[in-house]
Amino acid sequence: MLITLEKDEKIRNEVTGNLFTLLERQSLFKASEYLALNILDKSSVYALDENLARQLETYRAMKIGNTVPDITFGSQTYFNGKKQTQLSHLSSIKTPYTLVVFGASWCPKCVKELPKLQDNYPNWKALGVEIVYVSLDTDQAAFEQGVKSYPFIAYCDFKQWDSPVVKDYYIFGTPTFYLLNAKQEIVLRPISVAQINAWLDLALVKGKE
Repeated sequence: MLITLEKDEKIRNEVTGNLFTLLERQSLFKASEYLALNILDKSSVYALDENLARQLETYRAMKIGNTVPDITFGSQTYFNGKKQTQLSHLSSIKTPYTLVVFGASWCPKCVKELPKLQDNYPNWKALGVEIVYVSLDTDQAAFEQGVKSYPFIAYCDFKQWDSPVVKDYYIFGTPTFYLLNAKQEIVLRPISVAQINAWLDLALVKGKE
C-alpha cells in the first residue's frame, strides 16, 4: 500500500502515521516495529515528516531489549509528594522493575491514565515495580499541584520537549510508558495502564503460581 503512495509524500506520511496508531492500539508491536524499520531503511529514497521520523525512530532506538539512557534527577524531584534529594539517578533505583512514565498536567490522556497509576501502585510495589513519573510541565505550580498526591517518584526540569530526558527517550506524545528490568532494559512498551496490568499478571503473578 505504501509503495503505491511513493509519489505523494503528504498522503504517504499521513497514511503511515495512521497505520502505526492503529497497530499500537491493537498492541501489534511486532508489526509496528517491522513497519518502522522497513520505512526507516527507505528514508533515503523518500522524505519523511520530521515528527513521523522521530516516532518511527523509537522502534530502533527504544525497542524492547535495548538499555535506556540513565536519568539524572534534579532539584525538582518528589517522592510521596515531598521533595527529596537522596535519589540522584534512575540507576539508583534498586527494584526488579521500574515503570518510567512521561506525562503532563495539560495532557488530556494523562488526566485519565495517571490516577490509575496511583490506584495500582500498592499492588505493583508488592510485585517489585517502582514508578518514575517524568513531567513535561513548564509551570512549577502546576507540576507541584499534580504530583503532591503521588506516592511514587516524580521529576520535572520544566523544559518540556527540549528536555534532555525527553529527547533521550524519543518522546513525541504523552503519556508514554517504558517498563524496565533491573538492568534498565526495556521489557515492555505499553500504551495504557490496563496493558501494564495484563503483562504483570501474566509475567509476575501467574508466573509464580
